[in-house]
Amino acid sequence: MADRIRQALFVLFLLSLGAYGYGAFTSSLLDRGLAGKRAYLMTVSRMPEMDIAEVRRQAEAYWDRYPNVANNWHFGRNGELGIYGARTHYLRHGRYEGRVWPE
Repeated sequence: MADRIRQALFVLFLLSLGAYGYGAFTSSLLDRGLAGKRAYLMTVSRMPEMDIAEVRRQAEAYWDRYPNVANNWHFGRNGELGIYGARTHYLRHGRYEGRVWPE
């Protein structure tokens, strides 16, 4: 009886270890792509409701004015935040650096 309990506990331990490993390797901590998607969703959820065409126009104008931001892997044209990258950059960094947001 004690051997069966030991075996059941060992199997339970292995299953728990497998679940932990799966969770660790599919989390945004280790997967940069997933981290980018999570950052995008967090950014979009905090933005006020706006016309997508207007958001895109403002983002393009901001990127045209600041090419270093446009080429950034996180805030840029091909960045993880998409068209919301420009506004996010401005709100987090740009306004403190004296950059101008297009109206």
